[in-house]
Amino acid sequence: MERLKEPMGSRINRTKRVSFQFEGQEYSGYSGDTIASALYANGVTTLSRSFKYHRPRGVLSMCGQDSNSMVQIGAKPNRLADRILIEADLDVMGQNYWGSLEKDRLSMLRHLGRFMPVGFYYKAFYKPRWAWQFWAKLIRRVAGLGVVSLDTPHGYYDKEYLFTDVTVIGAGPAGLAAALEAADAGADVLLVDENVELGGALAFARFDGAGEAAEKTRADLISKVEAHTRIRVMTDATCTGWYADNWLPLIKDNRLYKLRAGALVVASGCYEQPLIFHNNDLPGIMLGSAAQRLIKLYGIKPGNRAVVATANQDGYGVALDLLDAGVEVACVVDVRANPPEEEMSSALMRRHVPILAGATLREAVPSIGGRGVRAIKIARLESEVKSAKRYDSFACDLVAMS
Repeated sequence: MERLKEPMGSRINRTKRVSFQFEGQEYSGYSGDTIASALYANGVTTLSRSFKYHRPRGVLSMCGQDSNSMVQIGAKPNRLADRILIEADLDVMGQNYWGSLEKDRLSMLRHLGRFMPVGFYYKAFYKPRWAWQFWAKLIRRVAGLGVVSLDTPHGYYDKEYLFTDVTVIGAGPAGLAAALEAADAGADVLLVDENVELGGALAFARFDGAGEAAEKTRADLISKVEAHTRIRVMTDATCTGWYADNWLPLIKDNRLYKLRAGALVVASGCYEQPLIFHNNDLPGIMLGSAAQRLIKLYGIKPGNRAVVATANQDGYGVALDLLDAGVEVACVVDVRANPPEEEMSSALMRRHVPILAGATLREAVPSIGGRGVRAIKIARLESEVKSAKRYDSFACDLVAMS
């Protein structure tokens, strides 16, 4: 893996090195790195093992929207490695394996999948009834996630009450614009975002062929928001629900804010859906936005040769960003039979990247040991639900889905 030169890596401080431990080995990253980004920069792509078959799990969303990145930190289980920043002497362990994370003895269970349908153990191990107490302990040990310590001391947590005319959840382009509109109309506004900085997708995604529009738009909106006296900004905070009469619980650090809003604007953005194909869970197969986050936010080259699968223009932006980061793009696979020619797709064609329209990913070929991807099989779509039996194979170590 490679660190990219500035301006890539907007969240990291390259002048400050931070050392931490993962699985008993010492690694280092930069201040501002998450556990996942620091490990990825060190070539560690397996973060945990899957719940049932103990398959390797790696980066998928890079924003805490999946369970792949769950790790154990001391006595705290199921912590999201792509959300938690590294700090000195942090001790991190993977989850859900027997033996070691790299050589899990229970990974052989993947060969028994046909004999283990969903919930099979409730039928197979409940008779005789007295035997369930024995089997339950074994099953929970095999299929569990993190380790819960019953001796964990209670920490300090408090609460605060807030009142505001308008609350905006999400500080991407839509949320920033909504906050400015409400404040200009005379309302007191609270702008909430789960990230450490404002801008949402403007901080990492591409919205035009040249890749310049996002940064200009972001800088303009943020400067206006920060200068407005009626807008209060709360970053690194999560709204966990929306209840009667616009009652909103906000969590930031160890504090619960009980917020009552006169009006609410939800501008939480959107996420891609992963494609369904064989072996689509291998490390190295991730959402397109995850690859862009690695590049733009953490200055990491996510792979050497990529295949991009898409059903929209965002995928073409992902391909362009990968090219700018020095990643070879083998092809773009567009499930649409006749994708419209737009600014980003035209820019990609000028860079001579093959575009396979009306096709889909059929199967990922795992690398030795199943801890990565080495090729992808691509087939034409014969209908909305059926692909052709004939396929083409492209060598790659990265698959980005949008």
